[in-house]
Amino acid sequence: MLSSYKSMRPLEVLPAFLSNACRKIMSITQDNKATTKRMVCAVFPNPFRNDPWLQSNHPVLLQIAKELERQGCDCVPTPDFPSLTWLFSNRKKIDIIHFNWPEAYYRPTREVAKPFRSLLRLLHLGWLHAFVYLAKALRMPIVWTINDLYPHGQDPKRPLERYCRSFLMRNVSALILCAESAGPVVQSEFGPAKHTISAPLGNYRAFYPDTVTEKEARSRLGLNPDDVVFLCFGSMRESRNGKELISVFRDIPGKNLRLFVVGASPDGLRRDMELSAWEDPRIRCLFQLVSNNQLELLFKASDWVVVPGKNYLTSAVLVLGLSYGRPVISSDFGCAPSIAGNAGFLYNQDEPEGLKQAVLNAAHADLGKYRRYAQERAQHLSWEKTAKQMMKAFRLSLAESGRSVPDQAA
Repeated sequence: MLSSYKSMRPLEVLPAFLSNACRKIMSITQDNKATTKRMVCAVFPNPFRNDPWLQSNHPVLLQIAKELERQGCDCVPTPDFPSLTWLFSNRKKIDIIHFNWPEAYYRPTREVAKPFRSLLRLLHLGWLHAFVYLAKALRMPIVWTINDLYPHGQDPKRPLERYCRSFLMRNVSALILCAESAGPVVQSEFGPAKHTISAPLGNYRAFYPDTVTEKEARSRLGLNPDDVVFLCFGSMRESRNGKELISVFRDIPGKNLRLFVVGASPDGLRRDMELSAWEDPRIRCLFQLVSNNQLELLFKASDWVVVPGKNYLTSAVLVLGLSYGRPVISSDFGCAPSIAGNAGFLYNQDEPEGLKQAVLNAAHADLGKYRRYAQERAQHLSWEKTAKQMMKAFRLSLAESGRSVPDQAA
């Protein structure tokens, strides 16, 4: 090291030595800055919003934000609606734009009077194009976690809905799926994405109380030890298919079989399901929102969780059932095959007898075996794994946009 200074004059040695030392210090400082630079992500909707409904129904957004932070990505609070001004002013601060339910931004709410809806649809459509193209011009990649093919309650045949989602698919830098088996369904509907990453949902168990045993839960719900209990849970809508499940269950013999159908429901649908269940005392309906304590009772008292919905790309209820170690009954559409695996019975939703046969199979199955399968599945559900997969999507998007990609966090 000192040999390089031998040919210098004595008065030149010290300045040269100090100059080299300064360059090395600056190089080390720059390397450290590059190493410690953290990714910044703007998540929509805002996972930090103090909204009881959001934190109760979608606590996963905040959980994922916490896991991403541990892995070197800071999720920042975001506005209720991301304007073009907001996007431009944050071009240097934010690396990634991440949408979970983009439909909340590209279409007006139903509360708007009908005469104004068409105009507002055009305005929202204009915003969508402007936002996407401006983000691309600013090299701010957009990542989309697609939870459903179409928003719940929306007619998939509506041209606007299909156009907007196909437009997003063509322009997002990466698409995140909740399971690999959803890939072919999504691609068939909207075409291929530039990059597709599977980030399976984690375990929901930690979000809910743990205050009673299974025996206590069954006792409090008036169940006998030998009852085989099926639970259909969630906000009721036509696509959740509760009416068909009730009809199917009525045709299945078994004095020890029980069915709980629980969740808030529109009045018309509620009346239809109550009338259908009226003559079968084995069926109990509770059409209202339930507390987390009530949810704990229901899942701990159940033997099987039934997810009879049609065209559900992702079902949080299915993952919640597995999180409680309960085997599931579901159609084989979308994410279900990858998530459920052998922990239950999957059926073809287009077969007229598919749901009925699956419930029959479950009623006579070795419950202990299927519960073990469900518990094994639950052990592999991890929000840390979810966040790691999302980081892959973020890094691919940054590299493609030409932005610097921070080093992988230790």
